Amino acid sequence: MNLSENIALFRHSAGMTQEELAVKLGVTNQSVSKWESGQCCPDISLLPELAGIFNVSVDRLLGCELHDRACGSAVVSNDIVAEMRSRLEAMPREEAHETVLKWVFALHAIILSKDMTTPPSGNPGWDSNAAIEHAQKREWGYSCVNLPEITTCMRRESVFWSGNKQLCLDNRAMRKISRISRLFGALNKLNNLKVLVAMYELTLYSEDAHVSAAEIAEKCQLNVGEVMKCLDDPLAEFIHTNGDLYRINGTYMDLPPLLAMLAGA
Repeated sequence: MNLSENIALFRHSAGMTQEELAVKLGVTNQSVSKWESGQCCPDISLLPELAGIFNVSVDRLLGCELHDRACGSAVVSNDIVAEMRSRLEAMPREEAHETVLKWVFALHAIILSKDMTTPPSGNPGWDSNAAIEHAQKREWGYSCVNLPEITTCMRRESVFWSGNKQLCLDNRAMRKISRISRLFGALNKLNNLKVLVAMYELTLYSEDAHVSAAEIAEKCQLNVGEVMKCLDDPLAEFIHTNGDLYRINGTYMDLPPLLAMLAGA
Protein backbone atom coordinates (compact mmCIF):
# COMPACT_ATOMS: atom_id res chain seq x y z
CA MET A 1 0.00 0.00 0.00
CA ASN A 2 1.53 3.34 -1.00
CA LEU A 3 1.58 6.67 0.83
CA SER A 4 -1.42 8.16 -1.00
CA GLU A 5 -3.61 5.15 -0.19
CA ASN A 6 -2.44 5.15 3.42
CA ILE A 7 -3.28 8.82 3.93
CA ALA A 8 -6.80 8.22 2.64
CA LEU A 9 -7.16 5.01 4.70
CA PHE A 10 -5.98 6.53 7.99
CA ARG A 11 -8.02 9.70 7.42
CA HIS A 12 -11.18 7.68 6.88
CA SER A 13 -10.34 5.50 9.91
CA ALA A 14 -10.00 8.66 12.01
CA GLY A 15 -13.39 9.88 10.76
CA MET A 16 -11.88 13.05 9.26
CA THR A 17 -12.78 14.94 6.12
CA GLN A 18 -10.07 16.24 3.81
CA GLU A 19 -10.89 19.74 5.02
CA GLU A 20 -10.44 18.78 8.69
CA LEU A 21 -7.06 17.17 7.95
CA ALA A 22 -5.97 20.21 5.94
CA VAL A 23 -6.82 22.54 8.85
CA LYS A 24 -4.80 20.41 11.30
CA LEU A 25 -1.77 20.52 8.98
CA GLY A 26 -2.15 24.14 7.89
CA VAL A 27 -2.41 23.23 4.20
CA THR A 28 -5.16 23.58 1.59
CA ASN A 29 -7.92 21.07 0.86
CA GLN A 30 -6.51 20.76 -2.64
CA SER A 31 -3.16 19.62 -1.23
CA VAL A 32 -4.75 16.77 0.73
CA SER A 33 -6.82 15.81 -2.31
CA LYS A 34 -3.69 15.67 -4.50
CA TRP A 35 -1.84 13.55 -1.91
CA GLU A 36 -4.65 11.00 -1.80
CA SER A 37 -5.03 10.86 -5.58
CA GLY A 38 -1.28 10.31 -5.98
CA GLN A 39 -0.69 13.53 -7.94
CA CYS A 40 1.96 14.61 -5.44
CA CYS A 41 3.31 13.77 -1.98
CA PRO A 42 3.33 15.80 1.21
CA ASP A 43 6.54 17.60 2.09
CA ILE A 44 8.83 15.30 4.06
CA SER A 45 8.72 17.72 6.99
CA LEU A 46 4.98 17.08 7.32
CA LEU A 47 5.28 13.30 7.65
CA PRO A 48 5.90 13.22 11.45
CA GLU A 49 2.97 15.56 12.08
CA LEU A 50 0.76 13.60 9.68
CA ALA A 51 1.69 10.32 11.39
CA GLY A 52 1.01 11.91 14.79
CA ILE A 53 -2.49 12.97 13.75
CA PHE A 54 -3.26 9.38 12.74
CA ASN A 55 -1.48 7.96 15.83
CA VAL A 56 0.81 5.78 13.71
CA SER A 57 4.55 5.73 13.05
CA VAL A 58 6.07 7.32 9.97
CA ASP A 59 7.09 3.83 8.81
CA ARG A 60 3.48 2.69 9.05
CA LEU A 61 2.29 5.80 7.21
CA LEU A 62 4.76 5.06 4.41
CA GLY A 63 3.60 1.43 4.20
CA CYS A 64 6.81 -0.08 5.54
CA GLU A 65 6.82 -3.24 7.64
CA LEU A 66 7.28 -2.85 11.37
CA HIS A 67 9.40 -5.28 13.39
CA ASP A 68 8.52 -6.64 16.79
CA ARG A 69 11.59 -5.97 18.95
CA ALA A 70 10.76 -8.83 21.28
CA CYS A 71 10.81 -11.61 18.69
CA GLY A 72 11.99 -9.93 15.51
CA SER A 73 8.96 -11.12 13.54
CA ALA A 74 7.50 -8.91 10.84
CA VAL A 75 4.19 -7.30 11.66
CA VAL A 76 1.99 -6.57 8.65
CA SER A 77 1.59 -2.82 8.49
CA ASN A 78 -2.00 -2.87 7.28
CA ASP A 79 -3.46 -4.85 10.18
CA ILE A 80 -6.60 -2.79 9.91
CA VAL A 81 -8.69 -4.71 12.42
CA ALA A 82 -6.09 -4.32 15.17
CA GLU A 83 -5.73 -0.65 14.31
CA MET A 84 -9.49 -0.08 14.49
CA ARG A 85 -9.78 -1.90 17.80
CA SER A 86 -6.91 0.07 19.31
CA ARG A 87 -8.45 3.37 18.25
CA LEU A 88 -11.92 2.51 19.53
CA GLU A 89 -10.70 1.27 22.90
CA ALA A 90 -8.90 4.58 23.46
CA MET A 91 -12.05 6.63 22.78
CA PRO A 92 -14.91 7.63 25.09
CA ARG A 93 -18.09 5.62 24.47
CA GLU A 94 -20.02 8.22 22.46
CA GLU A 95 -17.00 9.16 20.34
CA ALA A 96 -16.35 5.49 19.61
CA HIS A 97 -19.94 4.97 18.48
CA GLU A 98 -19.84 8.00 16.19
CA THR A 99 -16.50 6.86 14.75
CA VAL A 100 -17.85 3.37 14.02
CA LEU A 101 -20.79 4.93 12.16
CA LYS A 102 -18.41 7.04 10.07
CA TRP A 103 -16.37 3.93 9.23
CA VAL A 104 -19.47 2.00 8.21
CA PHE A 105 -20.76 4.84 6.05
CA ALA A 106 -17.30 5.19 4.49
CA LEU A 107 -17.08 1.45 3.79
CA HIS A 108 -20.41 1.58 1.99
CA ALA A 109 -19.17 4.46 -0.17
CA ILE A 110 -15.84 2.70 -0.82
CA ILE A 111 -17.60 -0.46 -2.04
CA LEU A 112 -19.95 1.68 -4.13
CA SER A 113 -16.98 3.60 -5.59
CA LYS A 114 -15.12 0.39 -6.41
CA ASP A 115 -18.17 -0.91 -8.24
CA MET A 116 -18.69 2.42 -10.04
CA THR A 117 -15.08 2.69 -11.24
CA THR A 118 -14.30 -0.92 -12.16
CA PRO A 119 -13.77 -1.44 -15.93
CA PRO A 120 -15.29 -1.99 -18.39
CA SER A 121 -18.41 -0.27 -17.06
CA GLY A 122 -16.52 2.23 -14.92
CA ASN A 123 -17.78 5.78 -14.57
CA PRO A 124 -14.84 8.11 -15.35
CA GLY A 125 -16.65 11.06 -13.73
CA TRP A 126 -17.13 9.34 -10.38
CA ASP A 127 -15.40 11.15 -7.48
CA SER A 128 -14.71 8.52 -4.82
CA ASN A 129 -13.35 10.93 -2.21
CA ALA A 130 -16.39 13.17 -2.51
CA ALA A 131 -18.70 10.15 -2.27
CA ILE A 132 -17.01 8.96 0.93
CA GLU A 133 -17.22 12.40 2.55
CA HIS A 134 -20.90 12.80 1.61
CA ALA A 135 -21.64 9.35 3.02
CA GLN A 136 -19.90 10.10 6.32
CA LYS A 137 -22.01 13.26 6.67
CA ARG A 138 -25.25 11.27 6.06
CA GLU A 139 -26.01 13.43 3.02
CA TRP A 140 -27.30 10.61 0.81
CA GLY A 141 -30.98 9.85 0.47
CA TYR A 142 -30.56 6.22 -0.63
CA SER A 143 -27.96 4.05 -2.34
CA CYS A 144 -27.57 0.31 -2.87
CA VAL A 145 -24.83 -1.98 -4.18
CA ASN A 146 -25.86 -5.51 -5.09
CA LEU A 147 -23.04 -7.89 -6.01
CA PRO A 148 -22.84 -11.71 -6.04
CA GLU A 149 -20.77 -11.66 -2.84
CA ILE A 150 -22.29 -8.74 -0.95
CA THR A 151 -25.25 -6.38 -0.76
CA THR A 152 -25.04 -3.05 1.03
CA CYS A 153 -27.66 -0.30 1.28
CA MET A 154 -27.51 3.11 2.93
CA ARG A 155 -30.19 5.64 3.79
CA ARG A 156 -29.12 8.55 5.97
CA GLU A 157 -28.55 7.07 9.47
CA SER A 158 -28.91 3.41 8.48
CA VAL A 159 -26.56 1.04 6.68
CA PHE A 160 -27.39 -2.58 5.86
CA TRP A 161 -24.87 -5.27 4.89
CA SER A 162 -25.45 -8.83 3.77
CA GLY A 163 -23.08 -11.57 2.70
CA ASN A 164 -24.93 -13.32 -0.12
CA LYS A 165 -23.08 -16.63 -0.37
CA GLN A 166 -24.97 -18.24 2.49
CA LEU A 167 -28.22 -16.28 2.27
CA CYS A 168 -30.97 -18.72 3.17
CA LEU A 169 -34.68 -18.15 3.82
CA ASP A 170 -36.24 -21.47 4.84
CA ASN A 171 -39.92 -22.05 5.57
CA ARG A 172 -39.55 -21.08 9.22
CA ALA A 173 -37.94 -17.78 8.25
CA MET A 174 -40.61 -17.17 5.62
CA ARG A 175 -43.37 -17.66 8.19
CA LYS A 176 -41.70 -15.24 10.58
CA ILE A 177 -41.34 -12.59 7.88
CA SER A 178 -44.97 -13.08 6.88
CA ARG A 179 -46.09 -12.71 10.50
CA ILE A 180 -44.14 -9.46 10.92
CA SER A 181 -45.31 -8.02 7.60
CA ARG A 182 -48.98 -8.65 8.48
CA LEU A 183 -48.61 -6.21 11.39
CA PHE A 184 -48.13 -3.31 9.02
CA GLY A 185 -49.68 -4.60 5.80
CA ALA A 186 -52.84 -2.47 5.72
CA LEU A 187 -53.75 1.13 6.37
CA ASN A 188 -55.95 0.18 9.32
CA LYS A 189 -52.87 -1.36 10.96
CA LEU A 190 -50.88 1.87 10.81
CA ASN A 191 -51.36 2.28 14.57
CA ASN A 192 -49.22 -0.83 15.13
CA LEU A 193 -46.34 0.85 13.38
CA LYS A 194 -46.88 4.13 15.22
CA VAL A 195 -46.79 2.32 18.58
CA LEU A 196 -43.70 0.30 17.62
CA VAL A 197 -41.77 3.39 16.49
CA ALA A 198 -42.83 5.35 19.59
CA MET A 199 -41.56 2.55 21.88
CA TYR A 200 -38.32 2.44 19.93
CA GLU A 201 -37.70 6.18 20.19
CA LEU A 202 -38.60 6.32 23.88
CA THR A 203 -36.40 3.39 24.97
CA LEU A 204 -33.52 3.64 22.51
CA TYR A 205 -31.00 5.21 24.89
CA SER A 206 -31.18 2.61 27.66
CA GLU A 207 -31.36 -1.18 27.47
CA ASP A 208 -33.44 -1.20 30.67
CA ALA A 209 -35.89 1.57 29.77
CA HIS A 210 -39.60 0.71 29.74
CA VAL A 211 -42.47 3.13 29.09
CA SER A 212 -46.14 3.30 29.94
CA ALA A 213 -49.05 3.15 27.51
CA ALA A 214 -49.73 6.81 28.34
CA GLU A 215 -46.19 7.82 27.34
CA ILE A 216 -46.50 5.87 24.10
CA ALA A 217 -49.89 7.46 23.40
CA GLU A 218 -48.49 10.95 23.88
CA LYS A 219 -45.51 10.19 21.64
CA CYS A 220 -47.52 8.79 18.71
CA GLN A 221 -50.59 11.02 19.22
CA LEU A 222 -53.08 8.20 19.82
CA ASN A 223 -55.36 7.70 22.79
CA VAL A 224 -54.42 5.16 25.45
CA GLY A 225 -57.20 2.78 24.41
CA GLU A 226 -55.86 2.60 20.86
CA VAL A 227 -52.34 1.97 22.15
CA MET A 228 -53.53 -0.82 24.46
CA LYS A 229 -55.32 -2.55 21.57
CA CYS A 230 -51.99 -2.71 19.75
CA LEU A 231 -50.01 -3.82 22.80
CA ASP A 232 -52.47 -6.50 23.93
CA ASP A 233 -52.68 -8.48 20.70
CA PRO A 234 -50.89 -7.66 17.42
CA LEU A 235 -47.64 -6.47 19.04
CA ALA A 236 -47.68 -8.73 22.12
CA GLU A 237 -45.09 -11.21 20.85
CA PHE A 238 -42.74 -8.40 19.78
CA ILE A 239 -42.59 -6.53 23.10
CA HIS A 240 -41.19 -7.06 26.59
CA THR A 241 -43.34 -6.10 29.55
CA ASN A 242 -42.38 -5.08 33.06
CA GLY A 243 -45.65 -4.82 34.94
CA ASP A 244 -47.61 -2.19 33.05
CA LEU A 245 -44.51 -0.85 31.29
CA TYR A 246 -43.31 -1.80 27.80
CA ARG A 247 -40.38 -1.86 25.39
CA ILE A 248 -39.59 -3.72 22.17
CA ASN A 249 -38.14 -7.17 22.75
CA GLY A 250 -34.38 -6.94 22.14
CA THR A 251 -34.64 -9.51 19.33
CA TYR A 252 -36.76 -7.05 17.36
CA MET A 253 -35.00 -3.75 18.12
CA ASP A 254 -33.63 -3.81 14.58
CA LEU A 255 -37.14 -3.61 13.09
CA PRO A 256 -37.63 0.20 13.11
CA PRO A 257 -34.22 0.92 11.46
CA LEU A 258 -34.85 -1.80 8.86
CA LEU A 259 -38.33 -0.40 8.15
CA ALA A 260 -36.78 3.06 7.78
CA MET A 261 -34.33 1.54 5.30
CA LEU A 262 -37.19 0.01 3.30
CA ALA A 263 -38.98 3.36 3.30
CA GLY A 264 -36.06 4.78 1.35
CA ALA A 265 -36.20 2.20 -1.42
